[in-house]
Amino acid sequence: MVCHKGITTNSILGEALKISIIKTNNFKPWTQHDARIIAVNKSRGEKLICSDIDHILTKELIEFVLNSNYDVMKFQRRFGILDESGDLKTDRKTMIEYGADADRINRRGCRIPPPGNVFAITKKLLLYLESKTGRFWHTLKRMARNSKIKFCRTDDRPLIYMFPVGRYCGGIDADPLGLFHGLSRKTEEYRDAERRAGAR
Repeated sequence: MVCHKGITTNSILGEALKISIIKTNNFKPWTQHDARIIAVNKSRGEKLICSDIDHILTKELIEFVLNSNYDVMKFQRRFGILDESGDLKTDRKTMIEYGADADRINRRGCRIPPPGNVFAITKKLLLYLESKTGRFWHTLKRMARNSKIKFCRTDDRPLIYMFPVGRYCGGIDADPLGLFHGLSRKTEEYRDAERRAGAR
């Protein structure tokens, strides 16, 4: 888990970047919930961006979040990679070279649906939602319907980029170039969903 402030290191662009890498000390396969709890309690800022390790946050996205008055926002998502020089590449040819399914790219371009666990949110709201164990998105949607929070409109959403991995590259655990972890996404919840889909 990576969150703001702490160890000084050099980024791929050679700029100073302060980060803290904090262990959750939880050895379950997937611990996003635990990571969010730790991050929100250690953070100093009023806004947080929750993301996966295979996603790329641009300067424009971060500035949008900082300057917006939304309580929560999801992002438009596209395929993208950082090359050896740290430059963002989003063209179709490069995405296919990095493992994106060529047929899908040719049919739909580099657009992919936004995931549920990548979003920006105010610290105050995240603390409240995390207190509602197991009801995170249910509570959030109810608050949005009742106009209790400001939710980013679709046409306002900034772009976030994801390396070509997972279901868009031939299978839910696909990592064509071996860039990330080998932890399987085929959890019991995933297998249950697959069985229910098969039953229909």
